[in-house]
Amino acid sequence: MPSLHELGRQIFVCQQEKSMKANVGGLDRAARITAGVVLVA
Repeated sequence: MPSLHELGRQIFVCQQEKSMKANVGGLDRAARITAGVVLVA
């Protein structure tokens, strides 16, 4: 049985990874929009 501290740390790491992936997805989308604007302009 993992300790409560260990469990909390795993949840924290998991959420960090999720938010990082979300940020990367957002950056990717922003980069595409920017590229589209540059191509149009």
